[in-house]
Amino acid sequence: MNNFKSSYIVIALGVVFAFVIFVLFVSEHIYLYYETGFFNTAIAIGCTAMISMFISIILSNKKNFASLKKAYLNGGNLALIGSVGMQLSAFITSLYLNYSSILFYIGMAILTFFFTLLLGGIICFIYTFLKSQKSL
Repeated sequence: MNNFKSSYIVIALGVVFAFVIFVLFVSEHIYLYYETGFFNTAIAIGCTAMISMFISIILSNKKNFASLKKAYLNGGNLALIGSVGMQLSAFITSLYLNYSSILFYIGMAILTFFFTLLLGGIICFIYTFLKSQKSL
């Protein structure tokens, strides 16, 4: 996949999913309880993804460095932006005391956007890395 093409697809899917989550929260088809631990889980997922990306970069050898660089430029940057954004938006959204306010719904939509960036970036990263390994 082309670097920009896959990035634009992931960003567009993130915007669509964020809009859907926002609409579902506003129309009260889904809601969140206070004691679910949802935000702690989201922060943990973001930290785990960020740490695993850093470990994969650190543990790469010189033979795989060109493939890893190409994969990072294709989807790794989206995954890191998604993980950091997911951690920040989960933390900020968890500070709202009213889970039925419009700011909370916007926070959940932003969290969904960054989670989509994280997952899409990881998929693009792995796909590009494995494809470039086969070509070597």
